[in-house]
Amino acid sequence: MVGRDREFAQLQGAWRTGGQMLVIRGQAGIGKSRLVREFANWVRDAGGTVLAGRCSPTAEDVPFRPLREALLAAARVGLAPSSRLTAFRPVLGSLVETLRSAAALGRPDAARRDVAAAEVALARNDKAAAVEFASAALADAREDGLAEVTCRALWVIGRVERGRTMDVARAAFEEAYECASRSALPVFQVKSLQELGTIDMFETLGTARFEEARREALAAGAISMVAMVDLQLAATYSARGQAGLTLAAAGRCEEASRQFGLASLPTSLALQAVAHGLSGNRTAMETLAEQARAIDGDRDTVEMSTLANGLALYHLGEGQLPEALDAMDRAMDVLRAVGGAHDFPGRWALLRTVTDAGGAQARDECRRLSFDTAMSRATLTAADAVAVGREGGDAASIFAAADRALGRIESGFTRSLARLLAAPCAYRDGWGEPAVWLREALSNFEQLGLPNFAGQCRAALRAMGEPVPRRPRSEAPRVTGLLAARGVTPREAEVLAQIAAGRSNREIAGALHLSVRTVEKHVERLLMKTGHSRSELARFAEGAGVQPAV
Repeated sequence: MVGRDREFAQLQGAWRTGGQMLVIRGQAGIGKSRLVREFANWVRDAGGTVLAGRCSPTAEDVPFRPLREALLAAARVGLAPSSRLTAFRPVLGSLVETLRSAAALGRPDAARRDVAAAEVALARNDKAAAVEFASAALADAREDGLAEVTCRALWVIGRVERGRTMDVARAAFEEAYECASRSALPVFQVKSLQELGTIDMFETLGTARFEEARREALAAGAISMVAMVDLQLAATYSARGQAGLTLAAAGRCEEASRQFGLASLPTSLALQAVAHGLSGNRTAMETLAEQARAIDGDRDTVEMSTLANGLALYHLGEGQLPEALDAMDRAMDVLRAVGGAHDFPGRWALLRTVTDAGGAQARDECRRLSFDTAMSRATLTAADAVAVGREGGDAASIFAAADRALGRIESGFTRSLARLLAAPCAYRDGWGEPAVWLREALSNFEQLGLPNFAGQCRAALRAMGEPVPRRPRSEAPRVTGLLAARGVTPREAEVLAQIAAGRSNREIAGALHLSVRTVEKHVERLLMKTGHSRSELARFAEGAGVQPAV
């Protein structure tokens, strides 16, 4: 810390004197947080106790939040309230329930022991014991106002129920989030949002909860949690067919993982491999997949991701169904060994059905899975339709049900891929509207920036003798180098050049003939992909070789 000796001495003098309040003010970026952090470390080294509370502009409004956090910290480190605070206990208890009575503060740790036992049981996959211990802990914690124990118990219950009853799991995590928000427990707020985001991912591939969790984790300074949320965002974006966003989120996770030695490194590399597979870049895909496999970590997840969502999707984008099926067969071998919910079993069954390679057995196996995602189940229904159509049955109504379910999945990629795979079979067997499906899928793939998949739609339309829509004329510049690595699109690169020229969103909208709202969305994506603030984008543009717009 340089140039803050005078301020640091003032803080030290105030602490030695006692009974004072100081306010540290200044412009953003001049080192206020660093000064406070260094002072807090000095106090701890001097034998003092530091209690901290914070306000966050992105968090839910909590009355007296800094005071609540400081009081909770006091309770966690075992600081007994002074007898002089007895008269104030009812008021303090309205802020932090554990301070309502001396009995509550000194109560035996039965609830804490039970919730710890529940967490151990969950780690051992003993779900019955986990729920039993967690339920006992939850009952005592609610009675005693133990917010942290309440959140932990609800988290265990939610994790168990997520594999059985999604509505019960959602209710548990929502209650945990509300409890954490009331009690100013930022870590449990983030954990609850992560779990709610995982449920959204399983059901619709929604990202709003993950994005909120990321903002909360950043505000709390929880770097490892930010990296984990980025990993979850990357997995969701990849399932949505959004290669650029996948690269950006996985790249941020990789950077944090390398800097802080996090276990998420191999999976972040695997998801970047998936993004390149989606885009048809086999060399980059294979390089990153090899790097991911070379690092100790969650090898099963890496293998399933790189095979089912990397290599298989690369081959599907090239129209190579047998090769795609071979990759998915290998991914299924891993899934059979380790279990878990993934997005690809239904697609595997559909591939086996359209290629007439053991489709009935594959569909039966998927139906027997103890837990599956909504997109996998809907794709399995599409496979059922193809099989029924082959036998001359009412395939159209079955496929319509699958198509409606897939339509609820964000981005349209999963729906478009199912349509692309099923359309040739429907055309051959005389059911459904395969040409309509292919034209709509083509449009969706082009919007997602996946020309390889759009090309397969065109090829299928030609094979049916149907008119083929013309390729869109692209006037936007080709994106290379650092911009390509961050997943920046050509249009976003144009917006970045305008930002580098110092123009406002309204000025950019006029220059590019866009609405202000569209420009705002492009800027929002640039901020997420680059990890920079608006004020830093001009410097990033210069480093990426982007010339300011004239």
